[in-house]
Amino acid sequence: REGVPVHTHPSTFEGRRLIEVSGERKEIGPSAELLSILKENPPVYDDRPRELVTGVSTTGEVFRRTAFERPASFLIERDGEMAVDLIKEEQALCLSTRHGLVVLTGCGHPGIVNILSQVRMHTGRRLLMAAGGFHLWKADPDVLLRTVDGVKRAGVEKVAPMHCTGFAATKLFSDRFPGFLLFGTGCSMDL
Repeated sequence: REGVPVHTHPSTFEGRRLIEVSGERKEIGPSAELLSILKENPPVYDDRPRELVTGVSTTGEVFRRTAFERPASFLIERDGEMAVDLIKEEQALCLSTRHGLVVLTGCGHPGIVNILSQVRMHTGRRLLMAAGGFHLWKADPDVLLRTVDGVKRAGVEKVAPMHCTGFAATKLFSDRFPGFLLFGTGCSMDL
């Protein structure tokens, strides 16, 4: 919407983004239409945590601290060179409630444990809930177990893993996490 600022990481529109599927590379970057809109309404670039409005903030760039939360099969081409895309631009939102913070992820490419660690480091606040994609749909069983354990250690009370979390990970969270919530598009809750 015109006049509403878009906040994003400085590397969001750098390079050509691709994904490798069955040995074939497919481009997944922003559309020409989106880039045109952004030329008319330039984003606010920032890689640090930022309060957008009272009670709603971004994580800033999420640093990868865990060895088990690995980047997916995304690639980036910069100046003719291909490299693994760490998706440094993916951030999460933090909603402040009277009961603690609710952390909302997109796809969680940096890893949900890394995201929660980042939030704790910057806020020191109680983590009420983590909700969104945890990007575990291709993760092996060891990674799934370590992730559930890491989320528990972060002190999160409730989890609502969605979409790209995958069935196996969602089931593991439901089996091992007392505060599991089955949640998806169209659902709502009072915080």
